[in-house]
Amino acid sequence: MVMLGDLLGRAAAAAPDGIARLAVARFERHASPEDWATLMSRLAHAPDPGAACLEFMLHWSERGGAWPEPTAEEHAHEHQHPPG
Repeated sequence: MVMLGDLLGRAAAAAPDGIARLAVARFERHASPEDWATLMSRLAHAPDPGAACLEFMLHWSERGGAWPEPTAEEHAHEHQHPPG
């Protein structure tokens, strides 16, 4: 099982220009509990959680701490009801 800290570490190390490191650090320090919950929901459904994590944090940081709108696929998945 891959831990979130491992994903963040790999994502931050992947950008030699430091933009990813800054976005990850900013998210880690300033994201609200709601931001973290949204991130965790997206990672649970992402085919590549590491890339999804980095993309989310970069968008969040670019928008001054605002979380990105879900993609059409994520939006559809979030509104699916379990069979019952």
